[in-house]
Amino acid sequence: ENIMFAVNLKKGTSDSMLNPARTSRYAEPPKKYYKKYSSDIFTIDGRKCVTLKSSENPAKHIIYFHGGGYSAETDKSHWKFIDFLLNHIPAQATMVDYPLSPENTCKNCIVMVTEAYKKLSAKEDMEIILMGDSAGGGLALALAQNINHLNISPKPGKIILLSPWVDISMDDEMPEELAKSDPALDNDLLKTLGKNYAGDMDTKDFRCSPIYGNLADIADTALFIGTHDILFLQAVRLKEKMDVLPCKLSFYKYEGMIHDWMLFPLPGSSDAKKKIIEYINR
Repeated sequence: ENIMFAVNLKKGTSDSMLNPARTSRYAEPPKKYYKKYSSDIFTIDGRKCVTLKSSENPAKHIIYFHGGGYSAETDKSHWKFIDFLLNHIPAQATMVDYPLSPENTCKNCIVMVTEAYKKLSAKEDMEIILMGDSAGGGLALALAQNINHLNISPKPGKIILLSPWVDISMDDEMPEELAKSDPALDNDLLKTLGKNYAGDMDTKDFRCSPIYGNLADIADTALFIGTHDILFLQAVRLKEKMDVLPCKLSFYKYEGMIHDWMLFPLPGSSDAKKKIIEYINR
């Protein structure tokens, strides 16, 4: 973690998210994964949905949304994480390359991911798991609510949120200690990215900030969060809301872990991955 502070990761993250490159380099996985897994690709409005299968008869379908403040593209670490999951479960996983801000807003994004979900869920009779990290975690939770709101079926069987961004308004008082302990993200950056993503919508609309939506009827959910993540207090607020509802939240808190630690070779990441696999296999 100290290394991350030393190289001023916050500045690098800010620069890359506020002035995002558009290379589409990892809209598809590295080529070696096509040799390893059978695959399927379709596009919606020019955005790719790539499915990789680790088994002929997968019992689970993981629909994954990558993080990056709704502005950065999928990167190699996201595909490595999908590869890890498929190495451990007879499943298929779809990476949804959703529309990014500032060129797009939540309005386009939620429509696209809902269409992708309809198309993916109509195909197979298997358990669907919505999963995402950071902004992708927020998007997974917003999509779960939108599926209920529009009465789409089948509904997902589980939701897994990794360091999720569930309130893009960033209106909460941010304790200085927490703001300082996160080496990657800062409050002002997230406020700007949140406004960009909301566009002309209210930042507290459930499609932008799913913490404000109807959480009563969503699937059983697992949430993984580190105490040195700037989004830690949002995760705690979500837990408090869900603890009094019929849906079941499994809350995994990791002391001293930073944002999205489970995607990187950091202490505690192998334990988190093990617990993610256990949760998927439940």
